[in-house]
Amino acid sequence: MIIQNETSSGDDAIEITVGSESVPRLVITAGGAVELSDGTNPPDVTLQRIDSLLGSALVVTGLPSKLVAVDIATAGNAADTGAIFLGARARLTGSPPVKAPLVAGDFIASFEAHGFTGSEEELVAKIEAVAVENYTTTAHGADLRFLTVKAGSVGCFERMRLNSAGTLVLETVVGSAATLGAAERLRVRTPAVVDDYASTIISGGAATHKPLVVQGFASQSADLIQAQNSSGVPLFLVDKDGNVRFTDVGTAPAAPTSGHTILYSKDERLKVKTGTNSDEAIVVLDSGLNPQTGTTYTLTATDRDRMVTLTNSSAITLTIPDTSTLPVGSMLTLCQLGTGQVTIVGAGSATPLGTPGLKLRARYSVATLRKLDTTNWIVYGDLAA
Repeated sequence: MIIQNETSSGDDAIEITVGSESVPRLVITAGGAVELSDGTNPPDVTLQRIDSLLGSALVVTGLPSKLVAVDIATAGNAADTGAIFLGARARLTGSPPVKAPLVAGDFIASFEAHGFTGSEEELVAKIEAVAVENYTTTAHGADLRFLTVKAGSVGCFERMRLNSAGTLVLETVVGSAATLGAAERLRVRTPAVVDDYASTIISGGAATHKPLVVQGFASQSADLIQAQNSSGVPLFLVDKDGNVRFTDVGTAPAAPTSGHTILYSKDERLKVKTGTNSDEAIVVLDSGLNPQTGTTYTLTATDRDRMVTLTNSSAITLTIPDTSTLPVGSMLTLCQLGTGQVTIVGAGSATPLGTPGLKLRARYSVATLRKLDTTNWIVYGDLAA
């Protein structure tokens, strides 16, 4: 069947009206657009339409009820020409009604999938576009939400959201996605009840692939990775320098003197620390060396857990600083590699204690220093008076 209506430009080609309604239910415009109405408000108010600038086609096939297929196709040479689904919405105000801006929480458009369960068609999946603010000419924020029904259950719940700030949320906890911070770009949440959704797995496509790469900026100042408790306190972190720290108490591992802390630092030293102050325990692997070639040297914080080698043909004075830079429990080793004899002294209230004296005995002699309290250091090894 061919229906041809030779009308002047701008007139509708076909209008279908139900009963005494003054507004057509179906309009096919001279330009080929298909418009659907509720019979009361014109299509440009209800915004229910299937439209294309370059031509449109609407094909409906299938069985009765909701078991139908809709194919919307376009053709053209423009780069943005393609299959299009357009959902548009406005609020209505006044009498006769006119369009008004949306407000936060309004559903703009949705795509729903319904499946027959044996008695009726039930919602099984849904995609929603939702306004997140009151709309103006300069504010159009929206979230895109994805809902599914978990296998073996009923109820369609939000599983993923791309919010207006660009955050991608993979969500299996019902009703929590809207509380995310604007700075977040990815959050994965799992339910309280352990099931097949309760773990997050990142897998590479091959043995040579890196499953996860975290890359900071050249001037990175914040931590690269954090695992936090419910209060937002880091329990595990990788800082900007590559130090890995974690703790089993609610104190951030950046303050290792509080609670149990393990620190693996980028200079390949492993420190295991328990408790505070004098009951600390330090375990060091591959402590590193600090070679010194002058005739004087004062210990620094980086000498903790290291061996300081002292090489010179003249006498050498090794000074223990009178500061808290080296905390109680600190340990380090001295080695005299040259012929100049090393003498150990303290600055201010720092007091080295050793027998028979506080000098390394000869070339290649080794001694250990351990801080006992705020002032006293025990010195033991190959010593001389």
